[in-house]
Amino acid sequence: MTQATEHGLGELHATLLEMLEDIDALCQRHNLRYSIYCGTLLGAIREHDFIPWDDDADLMTPIEDYRRFFKIAQKELGEKYAIQDLGNTPQHPWLWMRMYRKGTTYMRKELSKLQINHGIALDIYPMIGVANTRIGYRLQRTTLGLASALRCVDFWRVAGYPEQKRARFLGKACSLLPRGLRRVLSMGLFRLACVSPERKKKCCTLDVSAFTPKFDAADWVDYTRVELAGKSFVAPVAYDKLLRLMYRDYMTPPPVEKRKGHQEFLGGVTFDAHRDYTHYLTQDADEVNGENGSPTPFANV
Repeated sequence: MTQATEHGLGELHATLLEMLEDIDALCQRHNLRYSIYCGTLLGAIREHDFIPWDDDADLMTPIEDYRRFFKIAQKELGEKYAIQDLGNTPQHPWLWMRMYRKGTTYMRKELSKLQINHGIALDIYPMIGVANTRIGYRLQRTTLGLASALRCVDFWRVAGYPEQKRARFLGKACSLLPRGLRRVLSMGLFRLACVSPERKKKCCTLDVSAFTPKFDAADWVDYTRVELAGKSFVAPVAYDKLLRLMYRDYMTPPPVEKRKGHQEFLGGVTFDAHRDYTHYLTQDADEVNGENGSPTPFANV
């Protein structure tokens, strides 16, 4: 990594840590359940810090608390953060919400034309129960897949439709519907498919991975606090079992050549911890990306 990249990651981690502290305080005030998740949980357990080459943060919250969090956070944190999902941002392409630090830039090249916030962000995934029967699970998975396709049309129009024939056909079919109707249908299907994990034996977060009954719901009932960058945040008591499910031998770092952040496959990111992304939307590409055309300060993390 170049010195500029190391400095950039340091500023990014500092901003993400501040965001996590604000979320933790909010959840404590309102008795909202949450947990650090995925690579953020892994970093806390293995490194007691962010994974050195990681460039994002992830949280999980049960669907009931997820809905309450969205409403409360907009009221109490709205001056400092933008909290977006399909309900308030039509071109938001994900099944989960994202919380952005206002006054910053973390703009992915393939998303830059979408009318969403492009600041430093963390992902907040809803945990939902998975149907107990095979037929129920397939119906739930199909419902979520259609909800996702309906909300991804604007993204696909910018970034290109999926290569898989079935997904491409579904995306093209969804694109024939008016945006307002797509939004209403997606939100309705999403609510229909999202049942409480407390009502099921298995559960799963809605994230970039496939929707499968990968967790025992009982493992997400009891919580503790773990250290991350000198602060403490909520994590499930069963974190060892859960991390082994997600990463297998999670205490062993990957080979050096695989210690890379998301920029390796995102196609470049424009990053600035001190300036709002709207500044870069008005700049020429050469000025945004630097003299040599490489996104700064992140090129290959």
